[in-house]
Amino acid sequence: MEIKTDRVDNQHTAHKAFFMSVVLVVCTFFAYITYIVFTVPIIGIFGDTNEFGSVIITEVSPLGKAYENGLQVGDRIIEVDGIPAAESDVFIKHGRIENADSILVDSHKSGIKLYTFDVEGINSIPENELIFGFIVPLFFFVANLIISIILYVKCRHDKAAIILVLYFLMIGFSYYASSLAIRIDPIGRFVMSGLLPVIPFIFLYFMNVYLRRYDIKFIYRSKYTFIALLLIELVVIINFILAVTDVFSSRTFDSSSFLTYITLIIGYGLCLYCLIDVYRKARHDKLKPLFKIMLVSHAIAFTPFVVLNLIPLILFKTQLVVYHFTTLFLIALPVGYLYLFTSKKLFDVDFVVTRFKYYASLALIPSLIVTTLLVISLQTASYFWVGFKFFIIVYSSMMLLLYLKEQIDYRYRPKIFKQMYSLQEGLDRYSSALSKVMKRDDLERSLSQEIRTLMPVEDIYFFTIDKGAGSIEHSEDMQLCEEDHKLLLGRRSLKVADIVTLEDGLCLIIGRRNDQLYAIWIGNKVNNTTFNVDELRWFKTVANYTSILNENLYLIQNLLNDLETEMQKGRGASPWVLRLIFCLSENERRRLASDLHDSALQDQLIWFRKLETFLTDYKYELSSESMQQLYDIKEGLLDVIFQIRETCNELRPPLLKELGLQQALDSLLDHMRLHVNYDVQFHVEPLQSMLSEEQITAVYRIVQELLRNTSKHAQANKVWIELRQKNDQVYFTYQDDGIGMDLHQMESSFSHMGMSGIRERVISLEGEIEFHSEKGHGFEVQIMLPTILSSSKGENEHERDSYLIS
Repeated sequence: MEIKTDRVDNQHTAHKAFFMSVVLVVCTFFAYITYIVFTVPIIGIFGDTNEFGSVIITEVSPLGKAYENGLQVGDRIIEVDGIPAAESDVFIKHGRIENADSILVDSHKSGIKLYTFDVEGINSIPENELIFGFIVPLFFFVANLIISIILYVKCRHDKAAIILVLYFLMIGFSYYASSLAIRIDPIGRFVMSGLLPVIPFIFLYFMNVYLRRYDIKFIYRSKYTFIALLLIELVVIINFILAVTDVFSSRTFDSSSFLTYITLIIGYGLCLYCLIDVYRKARHDKLKPLFKIMLVSHAIAFTPFVVLNLIPLILFKTQLVVYHFTTLFLIALPVGYLYLFTSKKLFDVDFVVTRFKYYASLALIPSLIVTTLLVISLQTASYFWVGFKFFIIVYSSMMLLLYLKEQIDYRYRPKIFKQMYSLQEGLDRYSSALSKVMKRDDLERSLSQEIRTLMPVEDIYFFTIDKGAGSIEHSEDMQLCEEDHKLLLGRRSLKVADIVTLEDGLCLIIGRRNDQLYAIWIGNKVNNTTFNVDELRWFKTVANYTSILNENLYLIQNLLNDLETEMQKGRGASPWVLRLIFCLSENERRRLASDLHDSALQDQLIWFRKLETFLTDYKYELSSESMQQLYDIKEGLLDVIFQIRETCNELRPPLLKELGLQQALDSLLDHMRLHVNYDVQFHVEPLQSMLSEEQITAVYRIVQELLRNTSKHAQANKVWIELRQKNDQVYFTYQDDGIGMDLHQMESSFSHMGMSGIRERVISLEGEIEFHSEKGHGFEVQIMLPTILSSSKGENEHERDSYLIS
């Protein structure tokens, strides 16, 4: 036990260390990326050298400072940070102008001019860059981070969930670090060129691990898979070296970028192909919705970027659409997976995600109102942009506050507000007391005592409101004024847990039966204070608990009354009562058989094996007399084991329901033939209807009893048993050639021959039974049983479950 506890502690420590490491890495990367975004501006100049060795602008990014300052294609870059532009390390390696404090430009528009680039707060960042280069990636990163945290907290012991966490974190980091790659930052370049190609293959690995639990292969091992993995490793190594060193030429860098694009396209194409293939194969399977949502989410998220950016870059060295637009479709990924989580088609994290949706919807309207008021009060010209920034801040803050409020309510409110804690204790105490309540008087006493314990009320009375008769039944001590009387009878829509405020207290509805309402009158508090919200909510909860128990007590009382009525009738018990009694008897037999098999029989087998081992080990050390006595004990143990097994089979026939009636009787008769001195002939015609377990058990017990009586009393040489079905009736005939009996004396013989039990079993199954016998001419029983019992039907004509335990 200590070893197991230590192993659990070690696993918990390892998980905690892993989680803290991931948190540290996430925080470090987030802080670094955010710092670079707000301190290093995007210049956004792409250039090339002409025949004179001058650097000419070939493209200006709309997100950069160059575009904001009016630089155009065709302008000549003279110097970068005081050195000739053609000698700039960044331009030589990447063909771009970035990471520069100043550039000297010969512009067609303004002539030779020195441009400086610095970031002085958030207002100095161009609006397009702030939205598409920071806010949108940050939103996507936070969405992926939330999904990752939820997955790890709820499913950290699931390997597939951990892989999916890694998948979401890498996608979020890659998108958020894209702005660093534009700035030619080494970490940003490595994330985009070294880690981005790995992401599709992480998804393939996740699907393979996740679908292994369903015996489904997402991707098959082959030489092509091996080649793809080698290609990924090669791309990661090359891009890591290129990102942190300058040992290769710019041509090598261009080749590595080409290799990165190819790897991304192959990975995306492989993911899409595998999703389509598994969806096609499982289109009639329960996993079809899972594959469908995944396929649609991944197609929407990645197809625009691959088709409009990657493929044109490979073929034409240009992009059809700026990537800031195509990457917006990535939001389909967290949205699709959030749907899979809430619908419980992937992992069971429905509660956490549902709470997140609840907070988001709850905070939406207040955030819009607060944002509108703030924008109006500022009287700024750019309403939309300022409103958007305020809305993001207010909306996120409100969702966080709602989450913290719920956590505080759960952890600290019971300690701060002692009354609420007392109400919860009272609810627990009352629900525990309900398990011991057997009568309505006990229920009223428990509820009254609990209310008086928690609240200083004047008095408590129970009463009944009869809507049909238009009257209220209450004790003489309870004073109900005319206005309260009219109010209670005038309310048409009263239901359980409703609270009606009366002149001197409250009326709480705690039960309903047809037009009758069972209610409790609770007087005002003796300290003249009103009932607060928590107390009223407690009343409603207690009323629902009481209503359930009150309904059960009503049903039990009706059942007892029916049983008493049936027992008082001269014709004997009804079929359903007998059927219930026999089912209870069979259940007790089964429990006893299980106890015998699991305890006494197993103990006997253990001692038998120990005795066998002892006889083998000391065979030559004991005297012959001792050995003979031990062998006798061994044989006696074998007899006891056999008798216990026979008793278990007698109490609970093995596989009775699974074998069916015919095979069960065949097995019984084969066993009986080994122990009796008469012949048994069994003729059966295939039954068209499937009999219930209770019917099969009853016929089996009837045959057992008849064979037992034949062995004891009949002195027969031959027994004939016939079983057949005609329409909806099963006909059973039992006949022997024994000494017979006088039918006039049959009633007195029933008690010791078990015939009364046979008759009652037949009556319990709504069947008919006839006995035929004469002295010297054998004994015959004819039984007719309906295949469908009227007592097995409910109000909607659906068959009820059996009373028998499995």
